[in-house]
Amino acid sequence: MKHLLNKNTYTGLIFLLVAVFLMVLENKRLGLDQIKVSSGRYWDFSMLLYITSWVIFGLLALAGLLVLLRSRKANFFLSFFGIASLMEVYTNAEIYSITSLTDTTFYLLLIFGILALVMAYANWFKIKTMTFSKTLFAFTLGIVVASFSNALISYYF
Repeated sequence: MKHLLNKNTYTGLIFLLVAVFLMVLENKRLGLDQIKVSSGRYWDFSMLLYITSWVIFGLLALAGLLVLLRSRKANFFLSFFGIASLMEVYTNAEIYSITSLTDTTFYLLLIFGILALVMAYANWFKIKTMTFSKTLFAFTLGIVVASFSNALISYYF
């Protein structure tokens, strides 16, 4: 039993719990459970602003699950999540005139984004070190994810 309770288990569970907490918090704030779109109505385009947050919450959950399962891909997804979340925090603070993150979500993404990057590049879990090509790929994907909703809004308007 003792070998099951190591830093991978604790970190993975904390990341998963934070992801679920953020999803529940965002669901209550936006009232997504009450949106009903019939076949003849258009979806509210202001919801496009929140797509990136949901993708980042999913990345946090995936990174937590991979850490929990001790997957060789855990460092890559920790890096991917960290870069995407820090880019989202930056764009919300500096670029968007209407922010899509609450203060709680903003600070949790900032803290866990920094932690994820430190854990990934310090090889905290002794899984697999990040190569330059994987770092570049994670950085590119993080920027694409963070700018996805902005690109969609620009496309539709």
